[in-house]
Amino acid sequence: MSCKTFVPFIEVPHDLNSLILLNKKVLFTCLFTAVRDTLFAFAADPQWHLGGKPGLLTVLHT
Repeated sequence: MSCKTFVPFIEVPHDLNSLILLNKKVLFTCLFTAVRDTLFAFAADPQWHLGGKPGLLTVLHT
């Protein structure tokens, strides 16, 4: 497949660990939803000439 790929990394500050541990499901859902929405908005912006929809694979690395 001949296409460009981009590998963005999203980091969460260490200071938020204690907050995340209180309710992992809700906060990780919010995090991944925000990442997805941001990447889709970026891909849809004609300024960047991407010409397609992104495919996403998210991984939580601890």
